[in-house]
Amino acid sequence: MHKNSVGIIGYRNHSKKLLDIITKIPKVKKIIVFCYKDKFINKLEQENKNKKITYTKKLSILKNDCESIFISSPSNTHYKYLNYFIKANKYIFCEKPGCINKNQLRNISKFPKKIKSKIYINYNLLHSNLYKFLINKKNLNKDLISMIYHSSTGIAYLKKFKRNWRFKSKDILQRITGNWGVHSTNLSLNLFGKLDKSLISEGGISSKQKIDTCSITLKFKNNKTSNIFLSYASPMSDEMTFFFKNKILKYQEGKVMEFSPRNYFDKKGLFKKPPKKSLNNIKGDISNNSLEKSVKYFINIAINNGYFPINLFNNAMETVRIFLNFDSQKNKL
Repeated sequence: MHKNSVGIIGYRNHSKKLLDIITKIPKVKKIIVFCYKDKFINKLEQENKNKKITYTKKLSILKNDCESIFISSPSNTHYKYLNYFIKANKYIFCEKPGCINKNQLRNISKFPKKIKSKIYINYNLLHSNLYKFLINKKNLNKDLISMIYHSSTGIAYLKKFKRNWRFKSKDILQRITGNWGVHSTNLSLNLFGKLDKSLISEGGISSKQKIDTCSITLKFKNNKTSNIFLSYASPMSDEMTFFFKNKILKYQEGKVMEFSPRNYFDKKGLFKKPPKKSLNNIKGDISNNSLEKSVKYFINIAINNGYFPINLFNNAMETVRIFLNFDSQKNKL
């Protein structure tokens, strides 16, 4: 076994993105991709001639030959693979959510701290330029009061999506609420700290028979708040607003604008909207390159035998807990 060898569980869609990123990291010398069927392995071997990469249908090969494991399989398999590889003391990069029910969450929460510190649940927005800016002490993170996030797309009205898993699943972590909402919820937990209470509402706008819209309200112990609105039934939008004591930051269409100062008056002495300026150092898609940065962060910790901050693991599990505690029948829009 070599500490510069990596195993990947998953071979399509997001797993392919991860493979492309990992392949380009010079410190990674060997990549083994797990695929459970020979016919897929043969096809993948023909498509990918990179000498770093091999394919196998035996999990034991990843267990014996790889120091680090990437879990990018369907959500309902995460817990099974986590359990398998923590017993072999591996570093684990697991795509969210990591678990899908309260029993799994309870068991994962009982893992020893040393094990938790080798598990990295991927919320790559924490590696975005915007997040790095917000947590910088020079930017008065302690003065951050609230976050409002609106994101939408109109896929609920497309015929090909009417039978899509996004609308059919009874699992909240597969619906828009949990599948999409976990990202901004986790971001909020890392920005504001311990949660006091949460309120989730969801319902159907394009059709009463399918859930395509939700709102999430989070209140924290320090009285700070986060309000999240997500919809598959509205025009394309992706906006975030952060309220500080003395300024407002607004992310929209790839740009971040700052409005300040708070005490800005007109000639009559009445409050008026403060001047705005563009923050060029954090322009562009807020998730731009954040996946790549997240993967490199994991690889660097693993290769150097380090440990991940325990608060990252705890916030990942708290994110899941928020949604699993939600009773959708009591909170319809």
